[in-house]
Amino acid sequence: VWSDAEITALLGTGADSVIVRKHFGIEPGGNAPQDPQEEFTGQNLLYTARSIEEVAAETGRRLEEVVKRRGYPSRSEAFREALRDFIDEAEWQKESGTSMPRVFVR
Repeated sequence: VWSDAEITALLGTGADSVIVRKHFGIEPGGNAPQDPQEEFTGQNLLYTARSIEEVAAETGRRLEEVVKRRGYPSRSEAFREALRDFIDEAEWQKESGTSMPRVFVR
């Protein structure tokens, strides 16, 4: 579970950030569809909100451009590395006693 501020601190606000935000359904005010107990107010639950193809169409960018510019051999490797980074950050937060994020993939 991540706030918009936490995500911005990790990703910045550049064009690559827009792609990640669209792909994982990240919203400034949070993305919990229903929150009757208000546990996730203002928080983002990461899930696959849009396919790579949908994100590319919406942003007017080809994912291959981003993948190539960042030096990955394929789209799969780019997302695998992003997920590894996310998990590493979660482990660091767990060890340091800060709140631990969760990833939801459907």
